[in-house]
Amino acid sequence: MTTVVNVRDSIPSLPDESHHPKSFAFPKRSFGKTKPVFCSAESQWFDTWPFLHYNEGQDVMFCHTCVTAFKLGRIKSIQVSHIEAVEAVITLPKQTKDVGAQLSIAHKAEKEEARDMLQIILSSVRFLARQRLALRGDGSDVSSNLTQFLHVRAKGNPKMLQWITKKACKHMHHDNQNEMLELMAHQVLRRILDDTHTSPFLAVMVDETRDQSNKEQLTLVLRWVSDDFTVSEEFVGLYYLYLSQSFVVSAYDGCSTMAGARAGVAVKIQELEPRAMFTHCYGHALNLAVNDTITKVPKMKDCLDTCYEIVKLIKFSPKQEAMLSQLKEEMGSDAPGVRTLCPTRKRKVSQRFETGIAPAEFATSPKDENRRVFFECFDLAVMSIRSRFDQKGFKTFSNVEQLLFKTCKGQNYEEELDFVCNFFTNDFNKIELAAELLTLRTLYGTEVAADEKPSVNSINTALLALSTMQRKLLGAVVRLFQLLVTLPATNATSERSFSALRRIKSHLRSTMSQL
Repeated sequence: MTTVVNVRDSIPSLPDESHHPKSFAFPKRSFGKTKPVFCSAESQWFDTWPFLHYNEGQDVMFCHTCVTAFKLGRIKSIQVSHIEAVEAVITLPKQTKDVGAQLSIAHKAEKEEARDMLQIILSSVRFLARQRLALRGDGSDVSSNLTQFLHVRAKGNPKMLQWITKKACKHMHHDNQNEMLELMAHQVLRRILDDTHTSPFLAVMVDETRDQSNKEQLTLVLRWVSDDFTVSEEFVGLYYLYLSQSFVVSAYDGCSTMAGARAGVAVKIQELEPRAMFTHCYGHALNLAVNDTITKVPKMKDCLDTCYEIVKLIKFSPKQEAMLSQLKEEMGSDAPGVRTLCPTRKRKVSQRFETGIAPAEFATSPKDENRRVFFECFDLAVMSIRSRFDQKGFKTFSNVEQLLFKTCKGQNYEEELDFVCNFFTNDFNKIELAAELLTLRTLYGTEVAADEKPSVNSINTALLALSTMQRKLLGAVVRLFQLLVTLPATNATSERSFSALRRIKSHLRSTMSQL
């Protein structure tokens, strides 16, 4: 039985070996018009003619050798003899070798030497990249960091020294270097993405900063939780943002670019994925709450300004700092010394500190004044924290957390259960989750001490005490805990990447166009 097909259209990809299904029910076809007969292929044919290939998806059978020769361009037509196809695909490749290797043994040795040199250059580029060193250095190819490092490695390798001194074809052009770095970067990204596939949830942490060359750099960090509840945060990369771009950055600083009601990235992402939550960095939100409190309380503002002026008097004067170091040595003190305040904490100095003409303020009694300042600070701090933490992402995080905590305490959690199941409709089934939460309550009481308050660590301990099969039976609870741990509280990893950016893209490299 033979079916004539268009090989190039019907067989987009051909395996290296012919396919011989053994226990396959071959479909029957009708042959003949006046007296049709139904027949099908048989698996015994593959024993008699091993070159046959059967395509189950298209229900066609053809000669694997002939089609391979035709696809490789070794024969002009599929209707040529089978002997010619066998000679072109099987016989000749075994009897012949590479033309360059046959004509010159030196050509083969040259190829092997080029491979060895390329491996040395690749390892050198990887070393400099891991150490955050520029490959060029002062801009000259001869005195670049890569070339000088290869000279050091070539001291015990004469072939390497000869390779470096070549004028061309030595794989050291800046385009080759960029291609090597790009291949390494893509390999790292592929490994990170492979690791993220093990988690049902993924958090994207984004922030932006300005580098030494006054360009906006976007940093991207991925956060996920593995099957054994190990939290991973991997820095993906820094990306240059053009001011003319309409793309909005996903920063966790609460700015309009991120949290805008119309053009914010949170709204853009939720249009694609409604379950995606925007979470303002809690550390930054707390800092803003402290900032609001200090700004509105004159006493605290004056205290911070006074501390800043004292620190500035010492740190910005070499003479004063030397005197402080001498006093520390005489007193035998091991105190760390004086540190400058963070620029974001610096406040404008009060007018009466600058000019001294503002009217003085006196309270009726120190006790009344201290009480007034205390309650003013306390009320402002509470209001600021409530205002800064009043966000949808925090409410979702709180409901997920309280659902697990109330389950472990044995309290009523119907409100939190309804919220989680309604918000994450496609991730949790209410009936299934409710049944597994009852099991979690029993297991938690056996694994954790009765007087210990529920926490993320205690729940983690209780779940890790279960076997792999037991955790699979509690799949909904495990996913719920993974969701809780995946939600980022702070964006510290992105902030730490800014320090790496300052080390990599220094003022010297920016002015010399190294990056």
